[in-house]
Amino acid sequence: MHRFGERERKHVILFVENQENCRLTKLGIGRKFFRDDSGRHWWILGGIPGNGLDGWHGIKSNAMEDDRFGDGGTLVISVWDGLVIDIFAGPLSVLLEKKASLYMAKQGTHEEAYQFNCKKQGGALRIYGKGASHLFTLNRIGTTDYKPESVKSPAPQHHPNPSAAASDVALPRASGAIHAVITESEGWYVAECLEAAVVTQGPSLDELLANLREALALYFDGEELERAGLSPAPRLVLSYETSAFGFRA
Repeated sequence: MHRFGERERKHVILFVENQENCRLTKLGIGRKFFRDDSGRHWWILGGIPGNGLDGWHGIKSNAMEDDRFGDGGTLVISVWDGLVIDIFAGPLSVLLEKKASLYMAKQGTHEEAYQFNCKKQGGALRIYGKGASHLFTLNRIGTTDYKPESVKSPAPQHHPNPSAAASDVALPRASGAIHAVITESEGWYVAECLEAAVVTQGPSLDELLANLREALALYFDGEELERAGLSPAPRLVLSYETSAFGFRA
């Protein structure tokens, strides 16, 4: 399964520009943040389904605490399942108001990020924070067809021979491992996978590992591991990230 990357984000940006009849310009604080020609801010996030959810999202703390976003703006979250991108939106102010209810995880030695999960329900996207608590809901503003260039899905009549059709699908090189980075936040251990859109937590390392294995099993349920770029029996490689020097005045 492919990640939601810059190519997918550009597709959503084009959708927003057409819908709103505006032009979005990227801000200097990261690839997710934009301003339109009227000065309104847009945060454009994206994810792919997994772990029973429809993606998780991380936003660096300096963006969440930036005063320039206090006057409002629009939060856009897109969910891509490989065929279409569902696009949801709502006031950015609601996310900023709820930041105390979001996970806080370390990113590297000094940076921290607010994190949350989401789940589609009908024509809406429900946002969840700590303890799987429902924080707020975004409404769907549109759905757009999308197929990345790297994924080929030829019509059956073009390839009557199944083996010929299969040979046209470029498979990624199989990896023997799934990597996850563990950080500690407010007494909880949080694990984020690098090869899959999976993030989970636990009050202890043992419970975190059990939750992570269960989440990965759900994420890859029914999917051919080879097409996901993995060997048939991948190892789980864990890295624990913490400050190198501890607290320094």
